[in-house]
Amino acid sequence: MSRELISAVGYLTATLSEDWTLELEVCERASANEANAKEAVKALRREFKYAEPKSQLSAARLWAIILRNASDIFLTQISSRKFIDVLEDVLTSSGTSPVVRERLMKVLAAAAFITSSHRDRDRDGLRALWTRLKPADKPDVGIPFDTEDAMFSSPIVPTRPPIGERPSRKSDRQRGVIPPHENMKRLFRLQREMRLSLARCLHSRSQSR
Repeated sequence: MSRELISAVGYLTATLSEDWTLELEVCERASANEANAKEAVKALRREFKYAEPKSQLSAARLWAIILRNASDIFLTQISSRKFIDVLEDVLTSSGTSPVVRERLMKVLAAAAFITSSHRDRDRDGLRALWTRLKPADKPDVGIPFDTEDAMFSSPIVPTRPPIGERPSRKSDRQRGVIPPHENMKRLFRLQREMRLSLARCLHSRSQSR
C-alpha cells in the first residue's frame, strides 16, 4: 500500500495537481500508521531534494496540508534526522528558489509550533532548525498556520489549457482513457473496499467459532 502512497505524492507534485480529494486521501493515509508515514516522508524528502522549483512548491504545500491534520506518527517521522537534514540543505542552498525557501520556511515555522506543544525530545529537531534559520524578529516557538492561507483553499475551477488545445473529456472516456488522478482515486477506493471486505470476513469467521 505504501507504494501507492509514494505514487500519489509523486503524481501530485509532478503534475502540480490541486485535486483536493486525492490530497485529503494522501493526508489520511500518511497519518494512518508508521509504514505509511515513513513512505510519505520519504517521498516528500525526495521531492524537496531533487525536484524542480514548481514541484518543490507543490511538495511544500502538500506537506503543509498533511501537517494540519497530522497524527503523532507522522510528526515523529518528519522529526527524523534524514528529513531535517534534507530540509536544512534545501533551505540553506544558494540554488534554492526564493519562493520555494519562503514557503518551506512557512511550513517549518508551523511544524516547530506544533511540535513545541508536545514537549517531546524526539521532535526537538524541527524546533532547533527553525531557531537556527528563522528571522531574528520571529518567535522561537514557531508560528501557527494561517487558516486563510491560499495553500489550504480547495480550487473551485481547475486550471486547464484552452479548449482547442486539449481533447474533450467526453472523447477521452469514449476511447476508454481514464485521467491519472481518477486512476489513483479508484486504486485507493479499491484498497479501502478490500480492507473492509477482509475485516468483515475475519469477523464472520470469529463469530462462527
